[in-house]
Parts: sequence; structure tokens; C-alpha cells
Amino acid sequence: MRLFSEKGFKGTTTKEIADAAGVNQTILFRHFATKEDLYAAILDDKARTAGTEKWLAELKLLAKRKEDFALFRSVVARVLDQGRRDRDFTRLMLYSALEGHALASAFRNRNVRPVFSFLCRYITERQEDGEFRRGDPAVVVRALFGLPSYHSQVVSLFNCRLLKMNDMEAADSFTRLILDGIKLH
Repeated sequence: MRLFSEKGFKGTTTKEIADAAGVNQTILFRHFATKEDLYAAILDDKARTAGTEKWLAELKLLAKRKEDFALFRSVVARVLDQGRRDRDFTRLMLYSALEGHALASAFRNRNVRPVFSFLCRYITERQEDGEFRRGDPAVVVRALFGLPSYHSQVVSLFNCRLLKMNDMEAADSFTRLILDGIKLH
């Protein structure tokens, strides 16, 4: 994953992968028929270990209790944590997007889309309750993911710390900012 995150799929050779793993290419190809298969295995492993189903169940409990702040903060905190904890994967996904790699889209469909869709439905429900301003729920969800994602990338990829706050403070601030913009009461 480190090599793919540094050079992209196209820029990483199987020889480099074998050397980094301390094996020869023959051994590598015994386990993975193609470089694409290895790349898919990395994304599958990340998808499997992401815990999206468990997290989505937790979000649904918060939604059932209409705990707007806790629900939104959970999303923001998870995005910040992911960016801090797994810089190589963040870079890998950015490279995948730049290269138009289909496996990255498959990862997003499996792990991001269910949460995104759930949050859109929740925001629509809260709009119908008269608690949130009317507007496109997808825009709110994009901000909910985008604000901490951008912050995380600026900090972890560019080592730029313009905000003098830790992840917990950032999660609280970003959550309040988004909720203050959409709440009616």
C-alpha cells in the first residue's frame, strides 16, 4: 500500500512491490496473478476492516434518538481519525481518483455510499420534522464529509497546521459549524 500511495497504481512496478515485500516477483505472482489483483486485495482488506456496518448501526441508533450533534460529530470524528491514522490509504485513494481506477470507486460504493445515503435520508427526515432548513441533503452530507476530509489532508499530507486545535476540538467545531448552518431552532 505504501508504494501505491507514493507512486500510484500506474507508477508502481511489480518489481518494486516484490522488493519491498522481500520476495521475488515469482513469489508475488503466486499469490496475486496481476498487479491489479494485489491492488484489489488491498482495497478489499480495507473495506473488510473498515467496520462500516457496525458504524452505520451506531449512526442509526443516534438517528433514532434524533441526536443530531452526536450523529454528525461521529461522522466528522471518523473522517478526522481516518485521515490521521491512515495517511497511506488517504494518498492511495487520492491517486486512485486521479488515475480513474475502478477499484477505488468500488471501495467508495461499498463503504461510503451507504453512510452517505443514510445521512441524506436522515437530513430529509429532520427537514420534514421542521428542525433543519430546507435544501439539498446531499450538499449537507458533502460538507459533513468534506470539511474534516480537507482539514485532515492539509494536516497529514501537507503538514500544514493553521488551526491550533486537536482532532477532538476540530470535530466539535466542525460539527457545530455545520449544525448551526442547518438548524432552524
